[in-house]
Order: sequence, then structure tokens, then C-alpha cells
Amino acid sequence: MTDLRRRPRQKTLLRGEITTLTGMVMSCAIRDLSEGGARLTFGDATWVPDRFKLAIFGREWTANAEVRWRKDNQVGVEFRSLRIHQAPAERAQHIA
Repeated sequence: MTDLRRRPRQKTLLRGEITTLTGMVMSCAIRDLSEGGARLTFGDATWVPDRFKLAIFGREWTANAEVRWRKDNQVGVEFRSLRIHQAPAERAQHIA
């Protein structure tokens, strides 16, 4: 099977949270990740909308995501925009 991703993904086990356009919040696990997208797992992926905001804990990333595929409790997303937040320790070094 050919991998059609534009950027290679790194296997992870990070915690994430999606926020829908209506404000509903759902927790997820991030199983692999790149700057272009991710594979997410949910307890129940039935209610995951086609577009949402994703917060990635442990990386301090937020992204506007769009679903590209669904299978069982997994969802593959492409990032439409990605914001990488600076860690607090890095901010303190820049201020000093």
C-alpha cells in the first residue's frame, strides 16, 4: 500500500481535544502526527464533525483540522492551519 501523505508522520501517544463549531468538546488520543495532519482515536468517533479545532497537549500545538478519512474509532485529519505555541520555559529565556 502506497503512503500518499505529503509529510512523514511520527508515531505518538499524545492527548488531544477537539472543539466543534458549536462548542462541543471531545477528548482524543493522537496516534501519529506531522505538521500536515494526524491520526486520532476516539472512544466513539460517530459525533466527530468534518471540521474542528484540535488542541495537541504535550506539543502545545493547535490546528484547524479537516477529516480526510474515517475507520471505526479512528479519524485521519489534514491541518488547514497549524499554530505552534512557544513553551513557557522558552518564553522566559527570551525575556531574560
